[in-house]
Amino acid sequence: MEGNARTRFTPKQRAELWDRWKNGQCVADIARALERRNKSAVYRVLALNGGIAPAARRRAPLALALEEREEISRGLAYAEGRGVKRDAQQAYGWMLRASRRGHAPAIAYVKDIEAKLNKKRQPRD
Repeated sequence: MEGNARTRFTPKQRAELWDRWKNGQCVADIARALERRNKSAVYRVLALNGGIAPAARRRAPLALALEEREEISRGLAYAEGRGVKRDAQQAYGWMLRASRRGHAPAIAYVKDIEAKLNKKRQPRD
């Protein structure tokens, strides 16, 4: 079976498809302009979205970046001894980095560790 591989639209082609659809071109004309053998691929994209161009995808404002997730993951791994030897100093260091980026659970973790350290440092009467 030769030639059965589905060819996807590039982001540029999708943008052109929606521009042409918005300007009132028919599905067959759009398919010809995008050099498609038939109009079914164009129709499929239009049908999946109800003929309305989807909004541009973007990250949620509170979503963590890869680096942030990695810092938190490493901090937790050292704190709990998952896959590495338990090391409170390493855990504190990684969580401190994450807290500087504004991650609330990491900030709480750092404050908790600092409170425990301050308790140990206070001289007893």
